[in-house]
Amino acid sequence: MRTWYWLVIILGLGAFILYRSYALDARVDLLSKEVARLGTAQLRNNSSVNAEKRLSDLEAKYESFTQKMGGITNADPKSANNAIANLDALIATKHFDERVLSLLDAEKQKAIDTQLKWHRDAVVKYRMDSLNYFANDQKLTAGQLSALRALLEDEVDKMVEMLRNPELITDHAKGLAAWIRVIRETDKEAGEVLNDQQNKVFRHLRRLEQQALMPWLPEKDRS
Repeated sequence: MRTWYWLVIILGLGAFILYRSYALDARVDLLSKEVARLGTAQLRNNSSVNAEKRLSDLEAKYESFTQKMGGITNADPKSANNAIANLDALIATKHFDERVLSLLDAEKQKAIDTQLKWHRDAVVKYRMDSLNYFANDQKLTAGQLSALRALLEDEVDKMVEMLRNPELITDHAKGLAAWIRVIRETDKEAGEVLNDQQNKVFRHLRRLEQQALMPWLPEKDRS
């Protein structure tokens, strides 16, 4: 008799757990559908009252909302219903999608800028180390060394700016032409600083650098 008693208790607990799980899933599903409904309704709403202020409020409420989302599924039905009602404030502006995409683009650009800065600093360091060797070998004056440092660092900055330009990245011919133009400008200005022998060695070192760092650059267009 005692065995049957415990079996009934266990079955009852199992049924209660299954019911709570089903109720939880139903609330989460209801929340998802309500988000979709409110988003669709908002897209159809062409009115815009104090849009900029509402966008500012949205940014503050969005972060708070995302922190609280984890607790919604464990909340009681009343709390879940309150969370659904508060979604109106989250997607109150018709510019919500545009704002989210803007924020994502900004984060992507930050990552790109961080990578470009790292490579920029590495190339500049490599160039300055090579330039110091070249200056000692060719007995450059302080003025020549200072001028070449400025030229080589400026060239790297120009190249980084080109890499930030989507048009030069997607248009291969246009990007290559701009890259070659920057190289030739640097070679020309360096030739005005160095004597013929120094310039000959400088151009040779430039070609070695381009072969190592710019293998895609056509041979005929190298320094």
